[in-house]
Amino acid sequence: RGCTASLITRTTGAVIYAASASRSKEAKKSSNAKAVDRDGLVDVAKLCIANDVPRLVVVSSGGVSKPSSAVYIFLNLAAGGIMDAKIAGEDALRRLYAAPGVAERGVGYTVVRPGGLLRDAGLGVSAVE
Repeated sequence: RGCTASLITRTTGAVIYAASASRSKEAKKSSNAKAVDRDGLVDVAKLCIANDVPRLVVVSSGGVSKPSSAVYIFLNLAAGGIMDAKIAGEDALRRLYAAPGVAERGVGYTVVRPGGLLRDAGLGVSAVE
């Protein structure tokens, strides 16, 4: 968290938050869904607003808006509540940016919800539809 704070300054043009909790045994103590996908996102959003960063881009999950779907339920169970943490982080983000005076500062956010991320090699910008 401290490292992130020192990187976000008033000269930052945009921040991309693409962090997500890890399921590896070594990372479980510090990389849990609530700490990364909820609290981490909220901390970064607060820093972006405080430093008037024009755009925060959040890479979330395609299934986060469908809590009754099989994918949401599976990922939530398999990854320690990750989907609940992601939507809680997004909800908190929306509240922060909707606060009085924030929009007048010229700051905003975008949530990208990719689905089916693979470990294959990237295809590049030309493959984006």
